[in-house]
Amino acid sequence: MSAFFEMLGIIYPFLVGIIVGIIAQRESQAGHYQFILSTVPSRTHIYIGELCFLLINSLLFYTLAVGSFALMFPFTSISGYVQVIGLLLLSSTHIYQIHFLCAFIFGKSASMGLGIAGSLLSAIMLTGLGDVCWQYIPWAWSVRFMDFWLLATTNKDAYLQSCSTFYVGIIINIVAILVLFAVSIMWIRLWDGGKEND
Repeated sequence: MSAFFEMLGIIYPFLVGIIVGIIAQRESQAGHYQFILSTVPSRTHIYIGELCFLLINSLLFYTLAVGSFALMFPFTSISGYVQVIGLLLLSSTHIYQIHFLCAFIFGKSASMGLGIAGSLLSAIMLTGLGDVCWQYIPWAWSVRFMDFWLLATTNKDAYLQSCSTFYVGIIINIVAILVLFAVSIMWIRLWDGGKEND
């Protein structure tokens, strides 16, 4: 179970980098972002719509992945599966926001490069180095949240001794999502076109 969830957390930033990069490339090639730039009153709605589309796809991906694993190796109750999917979705929302900004400002290659770096950072945060600073590293949240969830279900006493760091990570995650959302809204309203995504 631990290896499966850690694998999800490690590969997902790379997948996000590719997906968001392709979306930015599509917008660029379909008129150099004119669809977004020419709808000034509705730029915010376009951004929110794109983000919701990505999050819905993320929800479907996580549901399929966790559901497939559960069919082969049932490991918890229905509420437990909902908690797992919810934590995974919460810990990937900010990654979409970061990559959206990166892809539309710097291009598809930058988004893909950031995805590779994010996946490597997720793997590094599973080591002892991550024990010190994982709460402050966005790409570490998914793998660490899953470790805490597994600890809570397998060793309640050990979880209760270390759950304060888990709650700190959750709070920082939620604050980061809200801050990135506010920054993204301000950015999309002022944006005048990004790097070409050839």
